[in-house]
Amino acid sequence: MVVANTAIDMEAHDPDTVLGQLIAAFLEVHRGYRIARIVNEVFGDTAIAMLEDSRCYEIMQHFDLPGTNVRSLVGTLTREQAARWKNPLLAMFAYSPPRLFFTSAEQQLIAEALAGVTDETLSVRLGIPRSAVKARWSRIQERVARMTPELFRDVPTPQRCGRGVQTRHLILQYVRDHPSELTPYAGRPTSPPRPRVALAARSIATRKLVRY
Repeated sequence: MVVANTAIDMEAHDPDTVLGQLIAAFLEVHRGYRIARIVNEVFGDTAIAMLEDSRCYEIMQHFDLPGTNVRSLVGTLTREQAARWKNPLLAMFAYSPPRLFFTSAEQQLIAEALAGVTDETLSVRLGIPRSAVKARWSRIQERVARMTPELFRDVPTPQRCGRGVQTRHLILQYVRDHPSELTPYAGRPTSPPRPRVALAARSIATRKLVRY
């Protein structure tokens, strides 16, 4: 992950609040990604001093931006360094692989639904009919029920088969707790190969049927 920061004016009104909001947004945007290394470039004396004083990064290079007098600094951070230095950014490296592997269309629907909008609003935002929205919800629920049945353990049986508010709420909460479900997948799971013994047994049974 590469991060480019602009200069921070610590003389501005309430700079701590602004900095806090920037950090919170930074953490939220990158939730769910499997991060190997953070490369952070900052500009300006104030931002450079903050990065150096924080001792959160391994300082790699100081340089001036070409054609300007603006100083810049590049620092990096790995999971191992964050753990060794007790760096609060260690949370950035936490990752749990996705289990559900939603399609791109399903991811898009869920991402919009996390804001708490209705199916009518989803239809407008996604540019699809309401019937298509409901069809996607049905596929999403079927997938979740098949892959993580324990999620619906306390849901009444009739609601498990429909698009009830309770089941939808549980799905959205699961995705909030597992943000990797909405990040790009390197590959989708394939059906596991059948054991050779089972294939051989079926082949023998087929030959017997043909013979008799």
